[in-house]
Amino acid sequence: MKSYEKNWQKFISETKQADLDPKKLEKHAKELEKEDKKEKEKEEKQKQAAVKKATKAAPIINKNPEVKKELEKLVKDPEIDFSTILDQIKALFDSLMGGLGAFAGGLGFGSDEPADKPAAAAPTPTIKYSAANMSPFAKANNEKWFGNPAGSPGKGMKSSITSARRYNKKLNFSLGAIPFTKDMPAATGENPKAAWRGNSAVGIPQKWIGENIGGSSAGGMSYQINKQCAPSLKAAIDECQQKYQGLPMVDVGGFVVKGKRGGFSSHAWGAAIDFDSRVNPYSRGGLLSPAATTTALAGRGGTSRYHNIKNPQGTTWLEYLKTRRGQKADPLYVFVAGQYGANGIAAIFKKHGWSWGGNYRGLKDGMHFEYLG
Repeated sequence: MKSYEKNWQKFISETKQADLDPKKLEKHAKELEKEDKKEKEKEEKQKQAAVKKATKAAPIINKNPEVKKELEKLVKDPEIDFSTILDQIKALFDSLMGGLGAFAGGLGFGSDEPADKPAAAAPTPTIKYSAANMSPFAKANNEKWFGNPAGSPGKGMKSSITSARRYNKKLNFSLGAIPFTKDMPAATGENPKAAWRGNSAVGIPQKWIGENIGGSSAGGMSYQINKQCAPSLKAAIDECQQKYQGLPMVDVGGFVVKGKRGGFSSHAWGAAIDFDSRVNPYSRGGLLSPAATTTALAGRGGTSRYHNIKNPQGTTWLEYLKTRRGQKADPLYVFVAGQYGANGIAAIFKKHGWSWGGNYRGLKDGMHFEYLG
């Protein structure tokens, strides 16, 4: 049945005279009304489906005020029909978020492929997860790689859940276990701690790395980090740089496949990062050695970039180092933000769900920050 809407002259000209019976015209009119009603119902269903799909995007939209503002304009514009709204939403996301990629497919925009299952909720960095209380993300990741939510070895994969290193076992519960295919190197006389470095030693699937590790940036630095940890890390960096004259300044290590004593380092999850290592050493007591003090005083190895950083009393680090010539000295983060146990930089990172290696007992790791999970 052709729909002529209000163009009755055209309808009459294309209809046989015998069909112009009033009853038939009334029947035609009712059919047109029914057809129009069906069309409106179909459009309403499409709109409801779009609302459900947009709900999946809510966490990203809420973190991007510009996106949210533009979407509200599109939805409220009476001159834009539904199909145009969908097209413009996709174009808007593509331009403002660097391309929807798989996310767009999951929402059903611009793809005839079946939508993937919605991504599990990201772990909350301030929640203490456990074997009895795993994050939804960890369960989903474990199910995918091991065939079980607990992350026990399966599907031909060994699992970090069996790691002998207890200090970071919690990462299995927040981010999910790391799958790998090779036995970890054993301790030897030359390597009593069984330390190793490089993926060739353990065989983490490249697909797992691609899905879980991504490039991020904050404060002029770029680094590789676990995608679930990236937002909280960026928030901590931004706040510290605003309060402490641009610190931290240099990233020297995020995601690195390494470990020892039969277990993975937190860096292998992409859940740890090191900053400004030349001026925040890994040492007993956490102080710069006399040799490191001399190096920093001379500005060698890029340390001159820190010379004009000031402490709360207005003293520059260079002025302080001159008073410690040939002696041990406070590392930069202690000089700027307070002693171990009461450090301002550590407090900011902790607020965002990260711990500081400067608070370790015995050997201090002042460059190191780790996702609490």
